[in-house]
Amino acid sequence: MIFSLVFAIIFSLLFSGCTNESSSFDFLWYEKNPVTAHAFGCVYDTDENCYSYTNCIEAFCQSYKKGIRTFECDIDYTKDEIPVLCHDWNTFCKITNLNYEGGAMNYSEFKNALIYSSFHALSLQEAIDLMLKFPDIYLDIDFGGKSPELAINLIQENFYKYGYSISDRFIIEIYNFSDYEKINSLHHFKNYLFTESLFNSGKDLTDSQRDEIIDFCNKKNIKTVAVYSSYITKNITEKYNKAGIAVIGYGGIANSVEDFGSLKEIGCAGIQSDCVTNKDWWAYVGK
Repeated sequence: MIFSLVFAIIFSLLFSGCTNESSSFDFLWYEKNPVTAHAFGCVYDTDENCYSYTNCIEAFCQSYKKGIRTFECDIDYTKDEIPVLCHDWNTFCKITNLNYEGGAMNYSEFKNALIYSSFHALSLQEAIDLMLKFPDIYLDIDFGGKSPELAINLIQENFYKYGYSISDRFIIEIYNFSDYEKINSLHHFKNYLFTESLFNSGKDLTDSQRDEIIDFCNKKNIKTVAVYSSYITKNITEKYNKAGIAVIGYGGIANSVEDFGSLKEIGCAGIQSDCVTNKDWWAYVGK
């Protein structure tokens, strides 16, 4: 009850004056929203210090006000099996200055922790509540190799409560073929994003490995692939594009407002970024 009250107060204060106009969503998610806010995007404290990887409500609010409408978040589970927005527990302990050695913590401990002494952590249910309040946003779910069952079950519970119309506003990241099969057996989502990063243990992929991904994506009607920015070349974007698959760049220069433009120039349909906005993307004109 206390958590819900705190969430409501913070949300109302940060969003005073904001609109939540709906959209028809008669387009692919990246076509009107080419920039996805990584971990809800960068967030500034009152001293203008900038932080990333927070997955916090303040980051969502600041990113939304900048025009971002697609939000990536990392999922993990508390000790009492509540799906929360957390990249991993070691990282969460570092950014909350907790000296915690027990792995996953209880939900109450998670919610009481302040990120960088200023920001408030979110559960997956609270992130879904944002989708319900703001019908123009997409939520990109990154399980990071963790089991998806508890989170998918929670998502389905919301479908039963509020209708399946929000299903198409989820983007589910997968890292390999078995990820897709496991998740799709629980619920079929319209939007999947095949992320290359774990397909070859973080290394760049060979042409034959990308051919495998293309073949799989075409069979499963997956329209987007995420490629680490340092590995992206025009040949790679053309290879995917010829197969009807859009490339989303992430990491490295995708996080730089000054340098992201080269990814757009070589054919990326969008990027996943800490700080770049849709406005930056549309304003960029290659030299």
